[in-house]
Amino acid sequence: MSAVSVHARVEARGLDAALDVAPGTVVALVGPNGAGKSSVLQLVGGQLQPDGGTVSVDGAVVSGPRVHVPVHRRNIAVLEQRPLLFEHLTIAENAAFGLRARGVRAAEALARAQRELDAVGCGELAGARAWEVSGGQAQRIAIARALATDPRLVLLDEPLAALDVSVAPAIRSLLRRRIRGEGRTALLVTHDAVDALTLADELAVMEAGRVLAAGPVADLLARPRTPFVADLVGVNLLAGTATGPDAIRLATGDRVVGVPADALGGGAAIASFAPASVAVHTAEPSGSPRNHLRVTVTGIEPRGSLVRLTGELSDGSRVSADLTLAASVDEGLVPGREVWLVVKAAQVALYPR
Repeated sequence: MSAVSVHARVEARGLDAALDVAPGTVVALVGPNGAGKSSVLQLVGGQLQPDGGTVSVDGAVVSGPRVHVPVHRRNIAVLEQRPLLFEHLTIAENAAFGLRARGVRAAEALARAQRELDAVGCGELAGARAWEVSGGQAQRIAIARALATDPRLVLLDEPLAALDVSVAPAIRSLLRRRIRGEGRTALLVTHDAVDALTLADELAVMEAGRVLAAGPVADLLARPRTPFVADLVGVNLLAGTATGPDAIRLATGDRVVGVPADALGGGAAIASFAPASVAVHTAEPSGSPRNHLRVTVTGIEPRGSLVRLTGELSDGSRVSADLTLAASVDEGLVPGREVWLVVKAAQVALYPR
């Protein structure tokens, strides 16, 4: 049985979506603006009613042409870009808001809220007001409020988009631990490939109101099926296993050293680096401490004043590098040629998967 099943149409929005989410799975919805991602969240959350088809949660129909379970009876939590904390309430009262709205007595609600605030690292802020906390703290508090009700489903609508780049990695790590790490079912709307890889198990690619492709995140990002997904990736993403605090081992056996954005542990991890940071060599560099990846050139694509070289590792993983047209001609870079792609460790970000 699917935890979430959306097979519904909304004619005014050109939406005709088919999506099934297994229990304990986080699915990232990606696609261009107007693709229907937020409409799917609104269907599931109860803010939008389908013209045809149904929406089911845990096997029970919650929306259909003649069925509409009220939002407050769905036990679904929503986390958006903005924390939307109530300024007239303390932080503890904010975190307890959903519980109080469901009739939980004040003492119990505040106790549960305090536990959630402690879990997100904001326990000491319980007596503060919304204007006294930072943006990162406010989003942590919003996470505590969302999870305090122990929802059966969490809807995440670009929860990191409004955060400063210095704050986003810590909140991403917290979401990974509290959502994916605890086996919760969730739908995530994002325009960030790193968010999709670190927070989601599966990817659903939407365009013009339909789900065009769905499957494991790494598979769909490694071999983009639409121009949007290709642009979404934008950076090189390589999956592997952490072998230390600052390194991962790829399936090819290659070791990639980088700068960890969060503690890697010893499990699955990814390396992320921009094509502009990659140098191309026609012979293997000797004596260099940088990361070396041997690839077979599969494509050369003009990109303004530059060209983008794409190569494949022995396991089929793709890596891109940007270089000048003159350099590509001088080096005789053509499909089928073997080259070495080199990138400094300082240019590689490592994330737990």
